[in-house]
Amino acid sequence: MSCFVVVFLMFVLAPTVFTQTWTYSTATGSQPDVSNIRSVGVLAYDKPQDNALSAWQTLPFPWGFAGEAVTGYFISDNGYITFDADATVSYPYNESDPMRNAICGFWDDLHLQEGTPIWSNQVWTATTGDAPDRRHVVMWASAVPAGASWEVSNVSFAIVLYERGGFDVVLVAGKTPRPLSGSIGAVSADGSVAAWVAGSPRLDYPNIIADPDDDIRYSFS
Repeated sequence: MSCFVVVFLMFVLAPTVFTQTWTYSTATGSQPDVSNIRSVGVLAYDKPQDNALSAWQTLPFPWGFAGEAVTGYFISDNGYITFDADATVSYPYNESDPMRNAICGFWDDLHLQEGTPIWSNQVWTATTGDAPDRRHVVMWASAVPAGASWEVSNVSFAIVLYERGGFDVVLVAGKTPRPLSGSIGAVSADGSVAAWVAGSPRLDYPNIIADPDDDIRYSFS
């Protein structure tokens, strides 16, 4: 069942009370742009990575975030992208100076672990569709929480940017025999506009399998 909620909250480590926000809805089911990324995507960020940002990624179409035009982004192994072209730090979950100007697919202390099976612990990107209805996908494939190994715990999720505006966060698969929690949402460059999925920053990652029919989508507008 879909639901719309407006989240006004004080982020766990920031003093500002947000008075504006995105609105989000939820749905469950297959997400083709994510399911097909192996055949249409490119490897954007490879293992091993721990608290690091990727090279700058250029957006394939003009896009606006929190009322500002953005042209590209950095990928963090910690589960988010930031549109801040001057960013140099990848913030693990619950750092005292959290990032801004970012979308969090699943912000936690994650890393891309070396020595795991092919097509794991990597971030892939893809652009699908035709203008003006293109989608740009950024997908973390089997990222590992700090202190765990790939065989014990890993998560796969994606951020999808829509050319006409708005974005999705899609939870694709998770192997989580131990509790794994983080944040899903977004925050503007100055922190004045934000939205976080209820339960963040301690939102449990669900146990979902690789079958696309149980993917969980959060659509922000």
